Amino acid sequence: MLEAKKLIQRTQFALAGHITTFKGTRAPMQELTVKNPLNVMEAAQPVINRILEIKSADPKAKIIVNVGEYHTIPTHTLMNAAILQGLINLNLSTIHASEFPHNTLLSVHAEQSGTKRTERNRKILEKNDPDGIITLKANTVYRETRHTIQTTRMLHHFCLENHIPSVFTDTSRQEHDGETVLDTKDNQTKKLCERNKGIDAVSSRGMALRNHFMTQNQIHALKNKDVLVQHVGAAHIFGQQEKKHLTNQSLSGVFNAQNHDSIYQINLYLLSHRWSTSLSIPGDIPLKQMENSFVIRGFDLSEFDYNSSSQIILSMINDDAREILLAKEDAYIDSIITNSGDFTHIRTPTAEQKHKYGLDVDQFIRDMRPKLQ
Repeated sequence: MLEAKKLIQRTQFALAGHITTFKGTRAPMQELTVKNPLNVMEAAQPVINRILEIKSADPKAKIIVNVGEYHTIPTHTLMNAAILQGLINLNLSTIHASEFPHNTLLSVHAEQSGTKRTERNRKILEKNDPDGIITLKANTVYRETRHTIQTTRMLHHFCLENHIPSVFTDTSRQEHDGETVLDTKDNQTKKLCERNKGIDAVSSRGMALRNHFMTQNQIHALKNKDVLVQHVGAAHIFGQQEKKHLTNQSLSGVFNAQNHDSIYQINLYLLSHRWSTSLSIPGDIPLKQMENSFVIRGFDLSEFDYNSSSQIILSMINDDAREILLAKEDAYIDSIITNSGDFTHIRTPTAEQKHKYGLDVDQFIRDMRPKLQ
């Protein structure tokens, strides 16, 4: 730990003057305004320092790091990989968690083989994919995010290339009458909803249930690891005033209401100038809930414009527009890598690598088919 302490001292000195008090709350948070909006390693270092401090004080500590992003900003998504890179360098056992449905592997298997989406089948599949590697490959091949498509692929590819276990922690969701609602056909999600159906996934009630579900899955996934890094939307971290997402039902609120011996939570709130008026941190956050919290500004000063609804819609129906958008994102990602110093172990998966992922998933589906109903 001596080397770790030297590292903390060195990097804190390097960032002196960039950490201030976050205004608009009743207690101080650590705020970092990045000097270079394309340098994710700079912003990740104070978080890594805090992890080292916690582990130095409590060697048995297990740590959850919630990386609260705006889903349209690639640098926000790549903060996950930057933190994971730092943890790899420190030889801390790590697992990466994503805000995707926990039963993604079951859904993909059912779509590709015709098996049923039963609780029994889900448990069998997950038992045979203990590190979530096949789930991550299946998500890369058969699923796609609406925003930052290439960046999310890159993050998952980074985990696969570095043998970082992965887990999807969110509830199951489905489309109903034009809205995304919690999927009560999934046994685990149904237990949350009790007798209620059609709960909007981004309503106050829906967000609260999802935060409880994610926290439960985080604690379970952390059992044999030092650190869990959670990729999640910023609104989940402390709640959201405008949409009445309550602070005590946020990820930080749910965790702090529970008593977890030697489990710590670090929260990152990545701000966006573009959306600062539509998503704000509530002013009633308890002091304890704000411990180990970082507010990071400045990434979107050179934001890749993935938030244009017209661009996204056009790319969904027009192959040429889609390729242009993905090429722009690739170029932006290259700039992030170039500007991030030690951030050298991340690349977008090649066509050959994606093809190999597909072969691995298809083989898994064939192998598991006789064991399922």
